[in-house]
Amino acid sequence: VDKTFLVGLVTNADLQTYDLATLVYESTAITSTVSLALLFFLVFSAMYDGLVDTRYLLGSEMAVFGLVCLHELLTKAREDRRQSISSLLTLALLTLAMTPVLGTLTKSVSTDTIFALSVLLLVVHLAFSDYGYLLGKSDKFAAPLALNAAVSASVLLASRLSSKLDVFAFVAFSMMVFALLPIARHNLLLYSGRLYLLCTLAGLVGVGLLALSVSPFLFIVYSCGILFISLICPFLLIWAQAHKNTISGPWDESTLDAETLRQ
Repeated sequence: VDKTFLVGLVTNADLQTYDLATLVYESTAITSTVSLALLFFLVFSAMYDGLVDTRYLLGSEMAVFGLVCLHELLTKAREDRRQSISSLLTLALLTLAMTPVLGTLTKSVSTDTIFALSVLLLVVHLAFSDYGYLLGKSDKFAAPLALNAAVSASVLLASRLSSKLDVFAFVAFSMMVFALLPIARHNLLLYSGRLYLLCTLAGLVGVGLLALSVSPFLFIVYSCGILFISLICPFLLIWAQAHKNTISGPWDESTLDAETLRQ
């Protein structure tokens, strides 16, 4: 081998380094999504057991809907806000109109199958959510698969509720959690990072307390999962990066970057 063969050897030329505090902060996009998925199941469980007054749930949903409409009126141009509000009203009316069908959609399917499919769909939702948008790294929410999976799970579970009012309230709640809250979280982060972090921590604690009221074991699993995502995973990533060793040199295939192509 020629002695000059390794002269151009470079190790870890494009190695990306990570900061622990940044990783912990950005992990809130995942932990908050996990907590919302758990909240979704907790609300269904309470409605399924008859522990929630549907009127109060509908009242809170109407209040959130009013706040969203007010936000659209105050922050967007006339044409944009008209389109946004009309889309929200159309979605609400379609949900209301489809309630009788949703309540009997899976009548011939066993309850265990419905629960298993719902869990699987929520796993798909967590895997394909647009975390870049939640962290403010993109301006457009682009997670159709995640949103469709969450809505499908809500439709499946809603078919097991006893009344049409419960079905409508639960599907509307799922729309609020999986369609409206990601946009609200994105806008809150852009407005104030500290306020976003405070609201995220409050949400994590609130869902944890709800889980504790249902089952101490569920609370332990939830808490361990949040700690694993927020602390252990960032540590593991930084440890792996410290042991990473990539080599490059003149023998690599040439690549053209964007600046070269513009010239």
